Amino acid sequence: MKNKEIGTIEAERDYVLEQMREIRSAHPGGVSEQLLKGTRQDKAGIVERGPYFSLQWYENGKPRRQRLRRPEQVQQAREETSNCKRIYELAERFAELTRRLGEIERDEKAAVERQKKGL
Repeated sequence: MKNKEIGTIEAERDYVLEQMREIRSAHPGGVSEQLLKGTRQDKAGIVERGPYFSLQWYENGKPRRQRLRRPEQVQQAREETSNCKRIYELAERFAELTRRLGEIERDEKAAVERQKKGL
């Protein structure tokens, strides 16, 4: 029973690693959109300009920002930040599976020890 469970966990760990390998580019952070309000000389009142997009993330504890000028840059940044979040989710899943695998193996080892002692 335990060997079958170990095999299932190992197969799932391999699947998680394969999903991580398929991700070709990733970037931490997120894409933000900003509208600026201002006045123009030829018009009365306040007008909005934009949207202006930027990629924001933290690097070595400091906030970083990169302006995204073209729509294809915005799309790529959104895909890469989504990929980064997916990598973190997969890493958490891998850690959980590894924890469960360790528990099963410790339990099996303890059972063998008890059997040797005749308990």
